[in-house]
Amino acid sequence: MGILDMRSFALVLAFVSTPAMAADQFDLVCTAKKVTERYRVDLARGEWCADKCERVVPISKVTTTTITLLSKEKQFASDYTVLKQVDRTTGEWTDVSFGGGFEGVNRKGRCEAASFSGFPATKF
Repeated sequence: MGILDMRSFALVLAFVSTPAMAADQFDLVCTAKKVTERYRVDLARGEWCADKCERVVPISKVTTTTITLLSKEKQFASDYTVLKQVDRTTGEWTDVSFGGGFEGVNRKGRCEAASFSGFPATKF
């Protein structure tokens, strides 16, 4: 391979890599009856946050078909169970929370991808 061929190959590789990187960062706008939530998602970093993004936390699990933002099973009587999950193919959103002395939430809705609005800047 000549130098010109290697430069062309590097340029093509750069253009091919860019969209995949952008697809790793996005917002999800999820809507169910009387509620809309916005999640900021960075698959490359394995992190997400909700709404005003007051706290960035690790994503529980990512597969080719689902993004499980949060999955917490009840371990003690005072604990609660939480599942926030999005089907990557259909956009179906599941948001379930119960236990721990509160009434609970059981939502099914849909999510749409939106431009990544970023995470808050860190001080250190």
